[in-house]
Amino acid sequence: MVAGMAEQSAALATEPLDGLSTNELLQLTAEWEQFTRASAMVGHRLVAQLGRVPVVELGEPTVAKTLVTLLRVGVAP
Repeated sequence: MVAGMAEQSAALATEPLDGLSTNELLQLTAEWEQFTRASAMVGHRLVAQLGRVPVVELGEPTVAKTLVTLLRVGVAP
């Protein structure tokens, strides 16, 4: 499911935008914003669901630590 969205996003990232009309740019911007908001909602739901998983199954002491390890991100100061 996500692979298809990633593929389409990659294609859009390389698509030249300079040939689009103002109306097309506005439409694409609105559609992109709807997509990013929906993506954020999915992300929040995934993290919430991970919070319901027994800690021993995560391999880390907390969901936050699991995400730091999984996503290879740093911890905010």
